[in-house]
Formats: sequence, C-alpha cells, structure tokens
Amino acid sequence: MRIQSVLGGNEWRRITTYHGNHSFLEANPDWVIIALDISNAFNEVQRHSILEELWKNIELRPLWYYNFRNVMISGFIGLGYVPFMKAATYQMDEGIKQGDMEAMPNFCIGINQANKSTHDSLQEKSGIILSGADDTYILGPHQIAFPEVKLHEERLTSIGLKLNYCKMKC
Repeated sequence: MRIQSVLGGNEWRRITTYHGNHSFLEANPDWVIIALDISNAFNEVQRHSILEELWKNIELRPLWYYNFRNVMISGFIGLGYVPFMKAATYQMDEGIKQGDMEAMPNFCIGINQANKSTHDSLQEKSGIILSGADDTYILGPHQIAFPEVKLHEERLTSIGLKLNYCKMKC
C-alpha cells in the first residue's frame, strides 16, 4: 500500500512539500527557502500593471482591449443597471475581484515584471524565485536571498503591493 492512498490531498501535499524542502536543504546546506506573503494581494494590485504587461506583447492586444473595459473603468460592483436590479454602494478603484474568472491570470500578468526582475537578479547570483500567483518563494544562499527579498519588495511596491513580514516563513 502506498502512503498516498491513506493520506488526504492537503496532508499529502504538506508531507511531500516538507520532505522535498528537507531534501533540497540537505543537498544545499548553505541555502534558505523564504516563503513570501503579499498583503491583500488580489485587492491591491494596480490595474495599470496588468494592462502594461498585456500591451507589451502584440499577440495579447485583444486581451488588453477586453481587460481595459473590465479593469480600468471604475464602476459600481453589482448585478446591473436596469430598474429591478441593485448595484453595490461601493466602487472598486484598484485590485481585481478574487474569484472572478479573469482574476488569477490577470494577477499573474500584473506581477510578471516584478517577478521577472527578481528572477534575473537571482539568476546572476545563483538563486531562484518560484511563484504561483501570490505564493512566492525565494531560494538561495542566505547572503543573497535576504537582500533580494528587500529588492523584490521594492518591485512589488511599484505596483501597489506590500509584503507581510508577520506571515513570511524561512
């Protein structure tokens, strides 16, 4: 019997992640793994960062036009504007609505440049950044990884995001 058939999905991922990290650090004893936490990520990302990334690639221009209508026009969030429908009493000026179909890819597009700059910087110094949406990890020798966290924070600040140091793990 395999252990996978006994454990549930989340517990299996936790155990395999732990053993993977443990094995990685055994093979690289002078490295650290820093798990970053972005405060209120989806709600705070600046919309222009999404549009700028889409505009850079000519093949993504149709997505730019689609997203411009959805993310740049600050409007009331609600069910519509016909007489029998009600709109919410608040406006959404920045960020993207977590749970919307476009939210995950748009967030990833929005933070792409910050992650790419950190990737390029770490690659020169033999470090690594791994990112899946707002789950980001910086790996490398401690003398490289910790200063790079501060540089990555500056890059995120330029698009309206902040690191939550209270939730970060090393």
